[in-house]
Amino acid sequence: MAPEAPAPAAAERVVVDECRGVLFVYSDGAVERKAGPGFATPFVPTLVVVGGRDLLRDRAVDYAARLRAMGKPVEALEFEGQQHGFFTIDPWSTASGDLMRAVKRFVDTDGGLRLG
Repeated sequence: MAPEAPAPAAAERVVVDECRGVLFVYSDGAVERKAGPGFATPFVPTLVVVGGRDLLRDRAVDYAARLRAMGKPVEALEFEGQQHGFFTIDPWSTASGDLMRAVKRFVDTDGGLRLG
């Protein structure tokens, strides 16, 4: 019998902890401080895309909320029922088509801002 899969929150914690560990192997530990969204000046409009079944969903939603709270231009799109990378797994799906149209609109409008 196969082992039971970890609960989503536990699985997310494992994935994030492993990614964070890789960053520290290749850095002096300053990567996380320098990569914080509040350090970018000027901060360009950002599109955050996440699948509703993505293991990193909660972190992506929180990231968008923190950007918004800092007054940064951000748009967040959640695709219900979709997993991480859904648009590469099934590029011809309805959700993938919806995402491509959203990205085109975002790029065509400079993320809702008129730059330059």
